[in-house]
Order: sequence, then C-alpha cells, then structure tokens
Amino acid sequence: VDKWFPSSQICHCCGKIHKEMKDLHIRTMSCDCGLAMSRDQNAAINIKLESLRILKSV
Repeated sequence: VDKWFPSSQICHCCGKIHKEMKDLHIRTMSCDCGLAMSRDQNAAINIKLESLRILKSV
C-alpha cells in the first residue's frame, strides 16, 4: 500500500473520507454511518482491504 494512502481518514464501513482525522490528537473514528472505533484499528482494516484490492488487480 502506498505510504500516502489515507488509511486513517477513510471509514472502512461506508468509504466516507474524514479530513479532520489528519489531526493526530483525534483517536476515535466516528462516522455518520454509525462506526465508532479506534483510528488505528480502522486504519488497519483499510490497509488490509486496500492490499487485497491491489492483489486482485495484479
């Protein structure tokens, strides 16, 4: 996954981009779709999903 992939800014449930997550002091991803979890856990899920997408396209 590209190092500039915005993994902590994307809601892994609905795909909405949250620009406010650029601020590192925000530790919880809260989305309108109802997702509320650690920004690190959300980022890890996004990295996994992006990695699988890349592998499928090769």
